[in-house]
Amino acid sequence: MLPTDRRQQILAMLHMQGAVTITELSAAFAVSEMTIHRDLDRLATAGQLQKVRGGALPVDDTAVLPPLDRCVMCHKQPRRQTQVLLHAADGSQQRACCPHCGLMQLARSSAGIETMMVTGFLYGRTLTAPAAWYLLHPDIAICCTPTVLAFERREDAVRFQTGFGGHLANLADALAYVQQAMKLK
Repeated sequence: MLPTDRRQQILAMLHMQGAVTITELSAAFAVSEMTIHRDLDRLATAGQLQKVRGGALPVDDTAVLPPLDRCVMCHKQPRRQTQVLLHAADGSQQRACCPHCGLMQLARSSAGIETMMVTGFLYGRTLTAPAAWYLLHPDIAICCTPTVLAFERREDAVRFQTGFGGHLANLADALAYVQQAMKLK
């Protein structure tokens, strides 16, 4: 991963979680803590975050991190447990309330989206969309329908599937499923 991509994903995690730690970022990106220190220094110098002991906080300037309090697709208020953050090539960010809406927005404007961060349903950790496992249309309504849930670990998704049904998918299959499910006949 390029340093610029990593820094963009650090900002996405910061925006979704409200605070990040150096240890957490080091583990998430499989790089040294010194690399994360340098990334945070560069982002702090650019005014994109506030570096604090052991991590970073968002800056108070809302012009840098615009408030994203509504889903880009359905306009619901995103919940921490299911939210998705999409980063466009022009540097703008969009928030979706759940993987269903995030995948719909990705399909709608895939050429302009560079990264997509999802929240793991069980543990609430932020992860890149390609790294997640998706449970499609389980017998539980969490947010929008058809329900799509993101999981950090395949084993957890399989266990959840055992209790609630649905189909397990990777990002490409989940995207195709949502596109097909939302087509007007």
